[in-house]
Amino acid sequence: MARYLTVANYVLVSLLWMTILVLYLRFRKMARSADPLVSTLAAVLALDAFRSALKNLFFGIVWTGNYGIAFTGASKVLSRPEVLVVPKLLNTGVAIAVLAIVVRRWLPAELRERRNRNEERARLVEKLEASLSETAIKEERWQLALRANRDGILDIDTKSGIAWVSPRYAETFGYSAEELPTLEFEAWKKLIHPDDRDEAVKGVEGILADASAPHVFEFRQRAKDGHYRTISFRAAAVRDEAGEATRLVASNTDVTERREAQAALAARQRTESLGLLAGGIAHDFNNLLAVMKVNLSLIRRFGVAPAATGPLEDLDGTVAHASELTSRLLAYSGRGRFVIAPVHLSALVQDLARLLGAAVPPNVHIETSFEETLPTVVADTAQIQQVVMNLLTNAIDAIGEKDGSIFVRTRIEQITEPIAGVAAGEPVRPPGRYVVVEVEDTGKGMTDETRSHMFEPFFSTKGTGRGLGMSAILGILRAHEAGMRVRTAPGQGTTFTVFIPLPEMAVEEVSHETAPPPQVVSGHPPAAQHPVRCALVVDDDITVRRTVARIVQRIGYIVDEAADGTEAVAHLEEGERPYDLVLLDLTMPHLDGRAVHARLRARSPELPVVVMSGYGSEGAPVDERTTFVAKPFDARQLDAAIRALVGVPISTPPPSVRDLELKEAANGK
Repeated sequence: MARYLTVANYVLVSLLWMTILVLYLRFRKMARSADPLVSTLAAVLALDAFRSALKNLFFGIVWTGNYGIAFTGASKVLSRPEVLVVPKLLNTGVAIAVLAIVVRRWLPAELRERRNRNEERARLVEKLEASLSETAIKEERWQLALRANRDGILDIDTKSGIAWVSPRYAETFGYSAEELPTLEFEAWKKLIHPDDRDEAVKGVEGILADASAPHVFEFRQRAKDGHYRTISFRAAAVRDEAGEATRLVASNTDVTERREAQAALAARQRTESLGLLAGGIAHDFNNLLAVMKVNLSLIRRFGVAPAATGPLEDLDGTVAHASELTSRLLAYSGRGRFVIAPVHLSALVQDLARLLGAAVPPNVHIETSFEETLPTVVADTAQIQQVVMNLLTNAIDAIGEKDGSIFVRTRIEQITEPIAGVAAGEPVRPPGRYVVVEVEDTGKGMTDETRSHMFEPFFSTKGTGRGLGMSAILGILRAHEAGMRVRTAPGQGTTFTVFIPLPEMAVEEVSHETAPPPQVVSGHPPAAQHPVRCALVVDDDITVRRTVARIVQRIGYIVDEAADGTEAVAHLEEGERPYDLVLLDLTMPHLDGRAVHARLRARSPELPVVVMSGYGSEGAPVDERTTFVAKPFDARQLDAAIRALVGVPISTPPPSVRDLELKEAANGK
């Protein structure tokens, strides 16, 4: 039984090694392309399996024959000593083959190859890591550029109509990046202002259809809060090989503040131009009115028939009304006449409301709310009265024939935010304590279009209006460094809130003309000691010049006239007789009144000078021997100014030239 088991064991082991051999050969074939080293090891193991299978088969045949089971002849042959050495030679051959082929050639070559591959793989990994790091840096730079750039990026896929938007694009319109990661092209079109939509869409379609189309245009786009931002849109199309646009990449620049600043600058320049025009017109009209006013007063001095009294009074009223209009023009231009004094606004507004109450239509009800403990402000009473009166009359007109109410309030208010300019180009007023005057009406209100023009000179919504009331208010507020807010809407009435700074906030130069300069009495001897006095009247307007000369002659002066500053300097420096008085217009061609005054003072520091101007006293020279009169003035006003300055009473007309010649001849003897 044992012999059969021995034979069976050899047969079984041989079969197992043959199976292992087949598997090794199959694995070698599979690993030949994937891993050469595994393929080589599989070949070595297959050779060893072949040797083991052959050895077990050899001895299995020998023992089968020795036991007399089978293969007896073969057993005898294989049992010979010279044949028994074959398995040993086979072991030796396998060992030599492994040593020579595997150990000496395959393994070193494979290890070198593997090392080279590992080194190459390491180099590739290093390059890949470097590339990934560079890509990460570029991505970080791109993200930083997107965040730092003021422009928003819009990348539209023309096939899907979906646009990727940058975080800055979302922030421009008040969204977070999470709220607006993408944007559909149709939704984008709906965000554009209706007035700009067609042009914007046409521009985008033009870029997609034609690469040479203009790539930059502007439109207004609605933000999250409902307001519109002005966008400068710059785009370029990405095209495929066929020239078809596949993407549209656009850069959006928010130019809202820039356009608003440009509009404000243009409005300010327009306002300044209108102010110069208004001031020039007012100056010329004041010259004309001065002539009319002086001659009217002179006519009355000469005496008039009773029948002429009524027409003269009509002329006086017309001149006064025209003077009021020119004062409004000057107020708008910032060159009006202001007399600064402490003003209690509650009392002033209360008096105006009471005065106006008698003339208010029965359908209008005025309600007042005054703070009695209101501190005083430093202002021009007449000008503040004009502001309040204009606002009240405008409120009455806004209510019209329907029943309505006007609410007039005063209070003190601590302003924590800057007060924006009420009109384009107007300065911002700083936070602080202000006295507030507020006029609210329940009238028809104003549209945005009307509101944008209401402070422009000569703009009026009234059929009989001259359009100077609100522009004059603007000039008065500007001169007082005051602010204003306007709240209005069609059908919801209008509220005007005026902010006048308290004295501790106000700048010393709150207005362009302070109280009149001190009036001094000349140190000259009485008129009796100087029976003949000479005056020089300087004005570029011949009518004004002659009219003023006529008044000065009536006071008792011999008058010379000069048509401009250059001629006046010639009279002063080269004239034959000295002057006791100079009447000097402030605004003249060639050499203006300031320059003439400076040269005059260098020559005659004590010479009395009356400065005249239709602009007000802004920039007028002031000293102890100089006073100022504003055009238009009448004969009494000019008389009073001269008397106060030089102490000369009104006298009879001056002596004739022949009398002077005789007197000079007598003195010469």
